[in-house]
Amino acid sequence: MERDIFQLINYLLSKNTYISSKNISEDLDFKIRKVPTILDNTDNWLKSKGFSKLKRLQGKGIKLSSKDILRIKAVLLNERISFDFTNSNDRRTYALYSLMCFAKVSHLKELANSMNISGRTISNDMIRLRKQLSDCKVKLIYNSSKGYKLVGDLFLCKCFLISNLKQIFLLRSEKEVVNFIIESNTLSGSKFISPEKIQNLYQDIDNILPIYFSTEAKITVLVYLIITCTQSDRNFDYYDKEDNDISNNKAMHDLGSIIALKGEEEINVHLKKIEQIRISTLLQSQSNELFYNYTANYPFEIEIFAHQMIQDMSQKCKIDFQRDQELFDVLSSHLINLISRIRYHTQIRNPLLEKVKRHYSQIHKAVISSIQYVQAYTENRITEDEISFITIYFASAMEKISNQQNKNGNINIIIVCNSGNAVSRLLQYKLLNSYQVNILGTLSEQEIRAKNDIKNLDLIITVIGNLNLKLKKNVPIIKVNAFPTKSDYKKLEKFINQKRHKNYPYNSLRNVKNGILQFLPRSNFQIINEGKSIDDLIQSSGNLLARNKYCDIDYVKQMIKVAHQFGGVNHLLIAPGIILPHAGISSHVFKTGMSLLKLKEPFNYKGEKIMVFIAFCTINNTQHQGAFQQLGYLLDDKEFLEEFKEIKNYDDFKSLILRSLKKGEKL
Repeated sequence: MERDIFQLINYLLSKNTYISSKNISEDLDFKIRKVPTILDNTDNWLKSKGFSKLKRLQGKGIKLSSKDILRIKAVLLNERISFDFTNSNDRRTYALYSLMCFAKVSHLKELANSMNISGRTISNDMIRLRKQLSDCKVKLIYNSSKGYKLVGDLFLCKCFLISNLKQIFLLRSEKEVVNFIIESNTLSGSKFISPEKIQNLYQDIDNILPIYFSTEAKITVLVYLIITCTQSDRNFDYYDKEDNDISNNKAMHDLGSIIALKGEEEINVHLKKIEQIRISTLLQSQSNELFYNYTANYPFEIEIFAHQMIQDMSQKCKIDFQRDQELFDVLSSHLINLISRIRYHTQIRNPLLEKVKRHYSQIHKAVISSIQYVQAYTENRITEDEISFITIYFASAMEKISNQQNKNGNINIIIVCNSGNAVSRLLQYKLLNSYQVNILGTLSEQEIRAKNDIKNLDLIITVIGNLNLKLKKNVPIIKVNAFPTKSDYKKLEKFINQKRHKNYPYNSLRNVKNGILQFLPRSNFQIINEGKSIDDLIQSSGNLLARNKYCDIDYVKQMIKVAHQFGGVNHLLIAPGIILPHAGISSHVFKTGMSLLKLKEPFNYKGEKIMVFIAFCTINNTQHQGAFQQLGYLLDDKEFLEEFKEIKNYDDFKSLILRSLKKGEKL
């Protein structure tokens, strides 16, 4: 089966709509002029297997016939794809695989003969391969009598090889790995590993690794282990880089050791101890998939913590981080993965830690303080390395906001001072360190009068007592002391905040689209005396949503299941005494909504006195963001939490919400 057909069909199987030729060309890296030929060849292959031809719709594109999809998937499992020696990438990958895994296939002539190509072609390929390997700290050395050999970091070399093999063989299941090994077994000098052993090994890996590892991660580890096992009885001229840093990460080190031992047992080989460390390193580099999907256990409460962090950081750093619309998405995604790493004791090291602390010391200190929400949620200490990653996100946002302000025209200031250059320089330094402003210059009273008209001037700051200027443009003048007092700073801050709010309006917390009160009407609010059990209380809060047609009763059952998923509802705590029962995005949700169930008498659960259940359901991952932004602010307001305990009805609740949000409109 031709590679292009295989790629196209796999691509179409992942889509459920018509795909244009342009999209096929861009996504699969096909030349646009070749696409019609590939489509015709695909039609012929489908017809040869008894399937319908591709469905074509003018103006929309093509797709597979829906009635054939399951049968096509079954057929593809039994299809094999070979190295294509007319493709230079395939030739380079095969040559590298030969050098690493096969015996006596290192001479130029032998490589050329095994691929049935000319020596000049393979020589040119090896020159390019040498350049690629240099990025992996591996040298490809050639001697006319001895042939090629690899010298360097074999771990990086194997990772590079696996990346290429996955592109060629589309390795996404243990079945495809088996087919790859069978195909390799037909080549000279290969070491045979039976399909049964590969399938058993994959099952071992699947059982050993926690559920947050993606299928791709497990396949990568499987292929790495197979390649390592094929090399176990061969002599290579390379050095083993002893890097034991990963051994400090006990969880990953243990997982790597167990997987290596399973490989030894299944394939009957002996692996060096360094391979256990390398597998641990490989595991830590893999992405996880558990929380990227909106499944039943998606931690929506983390989004509230992200909003709280952004608001808290804005106050501490005097920067409105909400202006960076990408920051919330990046931060919440990172926090979700961080929670996963903390639960599995796999917090990661940041090699840039000291540099981050040195360059962004103020932001780093603020993050350490603001991370308290997540730290309380996990009931674990978050390492300074992990905190430094979050520091980088906020530092990046700060620079982005600063650049936007400079492009759009920041607050432009001139300092007028007759007391000498030293005083004006000192005042300029203090202003630049206290506020994000542009100092257009420091002028004397005579100089400013002579200029008369200065473009884009927003404010004049002076130490002269009776400065009376008649400029063409009416510009505010603020009098300060040469060494500004607290009163001076208050005057400046008031003006700068008003000006900045005019140029770059803060998000009004009261008028946020889809806020709390839009999703939590009177019918979703209830106060009861007490509760019998935690499950009954979660169900009661969920029933408020189900009764008012926000979701069905199955969603409420999912909420109870999620609450106990990680050993108790404590992980749903979003503030002292307040939990957020929820499940994921699913067909059981009809519209986004929130309910509030308040207890007159606190319910004691595992040492936590719970008074409020804010049940929640959503139809997508964006509609609830305004409500969560408000909720994040309110739960961080101690006055709100104290007054919230005293509310007697929905009117009290609504009044408190509006009053508290008004107070928090400006950070």
